[in-house]
Amino acid sequence: INCVPCVAEMPRLNKLVNDYKERNDLLFLSLAFDKADSLRNFLQKTVFKYRIIPEKETYLLNTLSISEYPTHIIISREGLVLKISENLDDIINVLKIELAKEN
Repeated sequence: INCVPCVAEMPRLNKLVNDYKERNDLLFLSLAFDKADSLRNFLQKTVFKYRIIPEKETYLLNTLSISEYPTHIIISREGLVLKISENLDDIINVLKIELAKEN
């Protein structure tokens, strides 16, 4: 909610969800610092099509060691981390490459 670059990126992330809406094997998920009630209030005014898990600050900082935001992660079906990047274009390109391998 308070991450200006994160909020600014939401329209592109929403487009990404729309681009792959026919695929039931992809999950777009956001881990947020914010409390659930704060997120509900925010989402009444802002469209964000990712599924959101609230109150994950400790997990993001201590378990994943993420300190720059927004940070994107692609995880394979097998649970392998394929890419971690602060650059959304990098993530989109890796996603396209990985999905093309399936065809």
